[in-house]
Amino acid sequence: MKEYQRRQAGFSLIELMIGLTIGLIILLGVVMVYISSIRSQTTSESLARVQESGRFASYFMAREVRQAGYIGSCPGNVNNLLNQGNGHYVDALFNLDSPIQGWANEAGDLSGHLPDYLRGDVLLIKHAARSSHLKATAGAGANAAAIPIEGDDSLVPQGSIILISDAYGCDLFQRANSGGNSNKGALSRGSGGTPGNIPPSTPWSHDYQDDVEINRLTAVVFYIGQGLRGQPALKQYFVNPAAGSKKTPLGRDTVLVEGVEDMRLRFGVDADGNGAVDAGVDAYLPADKVTDWSQVVTVQISVLARSPGNAQQGASQALNWPFDSDEDGTLDPVAAASDGSLRSVFSTTVAIRNRLP
Repeated sequence: MKEYQRRQAGFSLIELMIGLTIGLIILLGVVMVYISSIRSQTTSESLARVQESGRFASYFMAREVRQAGYIGSCPGNVNNLLNQGNGHYVDALFNLDSPIQGWANEAGDLSGHLPDYLRGDVLLIKHAARSSHLKATAGAGANAAAIPIEGDDSLVPQGSIILISDAYGCDLFQRANSGGNSNKGALSRGSGGTPGNIPPSTPWSHDYQDDVEINRLTAVVFYIGQGLRGQPALKQYFVNPAAGSKKTPLGRDTVLVEGVEDMRLRFGVDADGNGAVDAGVDAYLPADKVTDWSQVVTVQISVLARSPGNAQQGASQALNWPFDSDEDGTLDPVAAASDGSLRSVFSTTVAIRNRLP
């Protein structure tokens, strides 16, 4: 029986082309799934960043707004012993009798302290809800130059602005002496410092006993400025003459939340003072329409947060602020660039606790 040797043949050109085509189709499907997954992941990360930025911004501001105007146990106006004739004294930053103020689309009276200001509204909050953790050990007559204390007074460094109060009155002054005592010491209101005090011979508002509440002044400005990576951010100018900064001897400028592009504020005004339902708000007004800041009982905060990168692949969004300024029946549109960044508006309304009925 004759054996035949079978010839081995490879793929034909047609078979090879068909195989390559099928392989390309499969590869294209894999690439499309990969690209879709990357886009989905980018969008999810961008959305998370936007949510995080908007919520943190609202939280930080709301926390300070709630405390606005707190002056301890003081029953009346604050006796201001700071040197108002000093060139660095700014009444808007130190006057606790006017604890809240805003500016519409400008830095206003604080433009010299906010060189990084970019856009949007500006909010100033003041209160004395920051405890010094110190206790008075003895009384101090109206002409005393210092308040004797016990506790770690290194927590209240030289230059700190302090409010002392009891049921009869309160005084605002700057600590003139240095701290560092771990047990006993004193808070002196001598001369020196920025802005410093008026002469110590000027009496306190009244005689103090040892039941004194000792708190530190908090004066903080929120605004939209230049962030760390050249992007807009919610920034905080915190008044702290004890620390100073390269920009001003009164405080320091820090980035609170990156990716916050714009801010709009509306102030709830109780014009008739009846303290009715909804905190007695008669109208919500922009800062330039508020004529009496003592009537402000709530603040509506709206911030525009954006994601880094091109999460929308060049697409644009149509967003609105939650108010109708021109009363034309439509919400004010957000002027946002069509750069593909994902954006969202976050709003919250905060009541000022010390002005609630």
